[in-house]
Amino acid sequence: MAPLPGWVLLCLREPATAEAFTAQARALGVAADITRDGILLPGGYLARIEPPMPARALDTSLLEKGSAPDVGVATLVISGGTNDVERSQHQQPALVRQIARDVADQARALGIGADDAVIESSAGRKVRRLTSLVHTLCPLAASVVLPKANNIVFPAEEFREIAATYLEGGAYHFPLWAYLKVRGDRDCAVVTSTGMWLFALPDVAMPLPEHVTTDEAVRALGALQREMVAEGLWFDDGEIFATPLGDVRIQRAWDALFVLPASWEETAAIRAARARYTNQRALGRIVGDHVLHHMPVGVDGVSIEHLLRPNASGIAITNGLSARPLPGSTPEDENQYVELSLVSESLGPWANEWLVWGHQFLRGHDGSRPVRRYDRIVLAGPNNGIAGAIVWPSGHLQPVRAGEPKTSIWELVPFTTDELSRFRADPNAQGAWIDERLERDDIPNIQRRWALALSR
Repeated sequence: MAPLPGWVLLCLREPATAEAFTAQARALGVAADITRDGILLPGGYLARIEPPMPARALDTSLLEKGSAPDVGVATLVISGGTNDVERSQHQQPALVRQIARDVADQARALGIGADDAVIESSAGRKVRRLTSLVHTLCPLAASVVLPKANNIVFPAEEFREIAATYLEGGAYHFPLWAYLKVRGDRDCAVVTSTGMWLFALPDVAMPLPEHVTTDEAVRALGALQREMVAEGLWFDDGEIFATPLGDVRIQRAWDALFVLPASWEETAAIRAARARYTNQRALGRIVGDHVLHHMPVGVDGVSIEHLLRPNASGIAITNGLSARPLPGSTPEDENQYVELSLVSESLGPWANEWLVWGHQFLRGHDGSRPVRRYDRIVLAGPNNGIAGAIVWPSGHLQPVRAGEPKTSIWELVPFTTDELSRFRADPNAQGAWIDERLERDDIPNIQRRWALALSR
């Protein structure tokens, strides 16, 4: 059985067994017990102890510039479950949600359940209990990591101080567990949330054209998020919601929502921004748990996403190359709408150069001889033994709406100068090399060649 997803991670200061941790927790006033399922904590939370988090898998954007995260000597993974039931409830028809709310209101009026009259979803109330739990346990931790908010890491004492302000008053804790970031693409920046999963709700995003400020977008998204948390409301595609920026129209982007003020003209830049955001959400669903780094490269409207998976290889992928068909491409060849990817255990900014090179080759190639799956693209000169790459089909990004085309993902799989010589000498050599890779299933070994590019 797969372990339950982590809702929050505590980077423990001292080595701990389950027995030792429960004793430390009890000393802080937390009723912790060991069960066959792990460590049982108040509020229906379960915990387990794992090795320290790799620092490269953390989002350090909220740390003091230049400081490294303290990952401690062990990780306490606290989970509230899969959220499947709550997510299903939040997507029920409006009438069903209203009946459930009426029942809850009647229960509160009779003194059953919650002891206050605050309108808040059951998922939101569970997160409030999580705030109290983590606040109490923070003295045992060096850092706090929010895995459902892009692995954002805080110093534990700082998180404890922030959590205390929520426990003193505010009912809605989503600003504590969900954060807004700016994806600074040059043609149209986007404000995006991360962390709404904890409330069994979708993340949200809004474009930032030149005529709107970041603060205006943040206030509008904040009003939307507050309503979602309060009502347990998952907006349908096309719904309208009133915000300080005026009415906004909700548009589905896979497991997230793209929000656009109804009064705005939907420009080409806004459409491109929505497409890139939708692509990123689709890719995230394929990859699973990861920390995302968005690279606003700005080459021909294309950005690059880096998705780092814990204890596994990372994926860098273009985002926006698929905005228009490749020269000379056809639906039959599945080469019309393409994004390029690169997989490496040592992923870093160096990968951007390779993706930009691949992007420029595909866009600048003569359409009379279109690039197809498993074709090779060759560097002008070798790079530390790498002569070029095969464009290797590695999956698709499915369209979010019927009638839209699917996007092929082509991975750059590097070949050496010796292999290029063989390919050119024998017309069958490249096909034999591809067949050998498929038979041996050794693409991960070939991916390690990218380390050669790091030695320049």
